[in-house]
Amino acid sequence: MEQDLPEKIICLELAMSKETLKKYREIAINAGDYVYQKESKRPKNAWTWYWKPAGVAWLKTELYNKDVNINNNKIDDENPNEKTGIVFKHDFPNNRLVMIKLDNNEKIVATCNDNSLFRKGMRVTIKLDRHGWYLKRNPHPKTNG
Repeated sequence: MEQDLPEKIICLELAMSKETLKKYREIAINAGDYVYQKESKRPKNAWTWYWKPAGVAWLKTELYNKDVNINNNKIDDENPNEKTGIVFKHDFPNNRLVMIKLDNNEKIVATCNDNSLFRKGMRVTIKLDRHGWYLKRNPHPKTNG
């Protein structure tokens, strides 16, 4: 006989966040008898949630169906660490900073080599790394000769 699994183990096995599992738990409570809270001496909001085997099976089918739909509609060219936008401000006292206004009207401060080479309204691509946003390509000044 299969045992009921706590949410911590399900998060680890399915490699999903607690917030995502909480959303599925709220759906599962309304869908059927898949989850329950085990009582303890701790406050009620700290009680552990347990998933029944039928609930785990339901969760896997929900995740599988959603993953298939996402993968079918996903475009390979899209990179979540890369965004395009327009230079909004380039005259910072620190000459390595540029403010970019993204296509969704979000403003981000990105680093570059020299902000004097940029002008307001220039179309640029920014990329995310472990230190933050930076400009993928820096413009080169024109020289004669």
